[in-house]
Amino acid sequence: IWEFTFEQKNTTDVQTYFINDDTTEVVTLNIPMPNNVSKIYIGAYWGEEDEQPGGIVGCDMVTVEVYDTGVSKSQLYSLSSTDASSQDCDADKTEPWDKIWYDYSLDIPNASGFEGTEEEARASWELYNGTGTGEWRIEIRVDTYAVWGTICDCEDGEEVALTISYVEYQVKMSLITQEESVS
Repeated sequence: IWEFTFEQKNTTDVQTYFINDDTTEVVTLNIPMPNNVSKIYIGAYWGEEDEQPGGIVGCDMVTVEVYDTGVSKSQLYSLSSTDASSQDCDADKTEPWDKIWYDYSLDIPNASGFEGTEEEARASWELYNGTGTGEWRIEIRVDTYAVWGTICDCEDGEEVALTISYVEYQVKMSLITQEESVS
């Protein structure tokens, strides 16, 4: 009987980008082989001191889009997310949570008690080998907010805090006998 164990490593990085009105910032996350990624979270937060909460002047429209076409086996992930665009910024600095987010999760099958040869055991996990590696492309765009034309351009852009958090894993395979475990 073959048993699979997982070693996981969590990584979180928060970077702040000032994005001028009507421009796009491209951020890439490159995950090299032979890594595997079981979960990735990408979130954007922004707020301004000079905006007017509850008034007619608001924050600019921010759009965050994630492109996974350069990512290995991206079809294996399930995705939950908000809308890609929002003007719902933290104008009064009381809501410190991400306004736009993407959460990719990988459903990893049961890892214990596989019966068969070593080749069969390795083949059963080959599907997940290298999952999530490659280039995750994140585009952040800011469009000027306007009601009845440009009423206020309080700031020429938005300062967007981008959180990227992911879990890397390695699969280790062990042969389990009646008396002992051999790696």
